[in-house]
Amino acid sequence: MSKIQYRLGDLKDVPFLEEMLYEAVFWNQPKIRPSLNELFLNPDISKIFKEWDNQNGDFSLIAINEHNQLIGAIWYRFWTNENHSYGFINEKTPEIGIALIPEMRSQGIGTELMKRTMMHAKKLRIRKISLSVEPENPSRKLYEKLGFEKIGISGTSWTMVASL
Repeated sequence: MSKIQYRLGDLKDVPFLEEMLYEAVFWNQPKIRPSLNELFLNPDISKIFKEWDNQNGDFSLIAINEHNQLIGAIWYRFWTNENHSYGFINEKTPEIGIALIPEMRSQGIGTELMKRTMMHAKKLRIRKISLSVEPENPSRKLYEKLGFEKIGISGTSWTMVASL
């Protein structure tokens, strides 16, 4: 495997995070996909990175290959009871999103992003972390290996949580 570097994300990475959210939503590579702009017309999607500022608990980590290309990202955000996403548990539990460009999947990069993010959250004394995943998504097995357990269903996806 090529040498991968990881760095904290910041505001300038929001367009890449949006691209990665697009890849997360369309993980199964359907033949017909809306454009990124069309996807972000959906209010449930457009709010994910709205007012992203890393000051209120927002966190992102970016994976970069040896050619300095961004190849993947993980992020988490705290939500409220009134405003939340699909993997919401409670206001003290951030929800993770993760994606890689398709050609970089199944190489251990997602595992490393998850482990680093979970360690970061643990250092901040965050007790649990959640996510939403479709049960057919191969990434679900990774999440289960890392201690995530299904605690509910939201739409067609499972809500999973891991204790840190």
